Amino acid sequence: MPLKKNGWRRPAAVQHSTLLTCYNDRGQQLLIPGSVLSVAFTGFQHMSRGIFGSGPEPFDLDLLDVTFMQVGPSSFDFRFDIRRPDLGTMARLGASGALREAYPMLARAMTIIGAIGEATMLIAAHPGCELRRIETHYGPDIEILVDGKPRFVFPAKFLDLVRDPAIQAAWRAGLSPLNNPNFAYVTARGEIHKVQGLANQVMICNEHLRDFITGRPLEPVSFDPTVPGKSQAEEEWGKPRD
Repeated sequence: MPLKKNGWRRPAAVQHSTLLTCYNDRGQQLLIPGSVLSVAFTGFQHMSRGIFGSGPEPFDLDLLDVTFMQVGPSSFDFRFDIRRPDLGTMARLGASGALREAYPMLARAMTIIGAIGEATMLIAAHPGCELRRIETHYGPDIEILVDGKPRFVFPAKFLDLVRDPAIQAAWRAGLSPLNNPNFAYVTARGEIHKVQGLANQVMICNEHLRDFITGRPLEPVSFDPTVPGKSQAEEEWGKPRD
């Protein structure tokens, strides 16, 4: 899954792109040294491979085309697309169904990366936060509570990837530019099917996050989430109705 730096090209039909930008507390970009960028891009490559290749919905890495372009002193446009194989007419027709199936898989994989990234940064920035498991109509979620209040929620099936040591090591490398104490926050602006404003995120940088980047483990109260008891309304709701 090559990352192309200066030789960036726009794929014919981009499926998903993410604009990552690091800012100081005045909303200004700062220059990131080339040696730090090299470490960060390698980290993002390893992180993407780990999540795409072994996540809850493994993705065929041979289908994936990842490119990036630096668009500012500390702003980077990552683009993810399905490769178009150089096949004959009949073979392309036969492969079209598989390609159509691959696109929603890519969208789901990108959602996983965004959720794991935000969860990792939030836990790192707030050691002592609490994880709480909540049952929903769509399945179990994990809430991250900071000072007793929910700050982020993600599907419970992603929790193993959040606490995976190899994925954490890749995030440490990918986040290495944030070791600069002048960076205060990062924004991720998502574009899916050329629709902007999807999956936009703001993630805070602080000294705890920088401690994680330099090797401190993620330290929630526990990686075994608490489970709240049911309220009377929930108990009543679950009873059979005549």
